[in-house]
Amino acid sequence: MAFINERLTDLQREDFARRNITDPLQQNQLFVSYFWTADFERNAFLANVGSYHDLPEETLFIFIFNQGIYLFKLEMRDIDCKTKEWNLLDFKPLNDTTEADRCLLISLFKEALAEYKYNGLPRKCSQQFNMKINF
Repeated sequence: MAFINERLTDLQREDFARRNITDPLQQNQLFVSYFWTADFERNAFLANVGSYHDLPEETLFIFIFNQGIYLFKLEMRDIDCKTKEWNLLDFKPLNDTTEADRCLLISLFKEALAEYKYNGLPRKCSQQFNMKINF
């Protein structure tokens, strides 16, 4: 199965909440997601956290792979009026887990991001921009 963009069901949101992920933008709150890019067969999930208001060009993502939870920081840049690109700035684990193979982790993250594109809309929706991944 490939990654798909979807809205979480109530049951999925409850399961997600049990992971007790602290919101990177609001340290005293748990991160809650209503949408994700998911590959259920590979147990991999991407959720957009958002951006700091003073760094709007940087976007934070939570990426879950098996038992590992990672925070990815990306920069979105304009290439032209119809194309944007994602650039990896940093990533780090958020939980104590056996570290995944770095190449596999980055590869899966890129696959998820390729499906997420610009805004995580389902495939049937038209995308505002073409996206490139530059890492």
